[in-house]
Amino acid sequence: MGLERILKEIEDLKAELDEDVKELGYCEANQKLRAELALKAKEMQCLRKQNEEMQCNNDGMRKQNDLLQAKSDGMAKQNKELQAKNDNLVKDNEELRTNIDKMGKRNGELQAKNGGLTKWNQELQAKNDGLKKQSEELQAKNDGLTKKIEELQAKNVSLVKQNEDLHANNDSMCKRNGELQAKNGALSMRNEDLQAKNDNLTKLIEELEDENDALEDLSGSLVRKDRQSDNELQQAQQELTMGLEDKLNGQTAIGIKRMGELDKKPFQNACKRKYRNIDYQTKAAELVSSWQDELKNPSWHPFLVVQVNGEDKEVLDNDDAKLKLLRFEYGNDVCNAVKTALMEINKYNPSERDLVPEFWNFRKGRKATIKEVLYLFGQMEMTTKRRRV
Repeated sequence: MGLERILKEIEDLKAELDEDVKELGYCEANQKLRAELALKAKEMQCLRKQNEEMQCNNDGMRKQNDLLQAKSDGMAKQNKELQAKNDNLVKDNEELRTNIDKMGKRNGELQAKNGGLTKWNQELQAKNDGLKKQSEELQAKNDGLTKKIEELQAKNVSLVKQNEDLHANNDSMCKRNGELQAKNGALSMRNEDLQAKNDNLTKLIEELEDENDALEDLSGSLVRKDRQSDNELQQAQQELTMGLEDKLNGQTAIGIKRMGELDKKPFQNACKRKYRNIDYQTKAAELVSSWQDELKNPSWHPFLVVQVNGEDKEVLDNDDAKLKLLRFEYGNDVCNAVKTALMEINKYNPSERDLVPEFWNFRKGRKATIKEVLYLFGQMEMTTKRRRV
């Protein structure tokens, strides 16, 4: 029974060793020891069989039993040796179990770390996805930059061509500059000649300025004399006008016209049409007197300033309210008569707005010339002499 227990323990150890060797990859010495144990176990089985046979034939085989006992003692000794070896194997197995526990603990730590690594891997995967997205965006930007680079390269080619054209133009300009410098030298010499002539002209101008000052003094004297003569002529004309005003009754072609005086005939015709024969002359006289006073009113100045040939000129304002009302009530003839008187006053006496007597050619409808006035005066003198004779 003790032998069977030992064999069973050996088989158990063998199984455990097989598992340990499978798990840990035990060394070659353990494998050799396992082979020896297997061999010894086989021998023990043979001995046990022989011992059973000897037990059955105990009486007939005592001698063999003694031999077997001796062999058994040897086997016991070997068994002790195997037991010692087995103890060593148990000890080694415990160490292996300790190492296995350590490795299990280490495996748990590695699994925990593996879980952390898995989480870290997920984070890395998320970051990788973000980096992939950024990479795609960078790729799109890179494509845009590539397109811009191609455009810039095209522009660069154009600029290079323009630069070549500019170089060609620069060469032409350098050549032109040389020609201009040559011309400039000639012009410098010409300028010196002109400077000499300019000095002569400056001297001549100074002499002419001296003569001009003398001429200005003479011109001032002549202007003063001309103004004096003009004043004397106007005074003589006024005296002549006053002297002939009574003698010229308007039946002659040349007579005296009061500039700014209203023509009564358009007023009489308009009043006759409007009032029939009911004292239209009185109405016309009152209307003429009223508008003659209106012409003298300095606050009424129905004129506009316009430019004619680059010069300011006053013209009648046809949209003036008073003139429009007059035209509506009495017609165009009366309105035109007032306009004519307005223009005469604005021309002859715009400041005082009084009537101004003027020699007038009634036949031609214009101011009479001095020659026409003198001719008329001579005719009147001849008529007076004839009457005296």
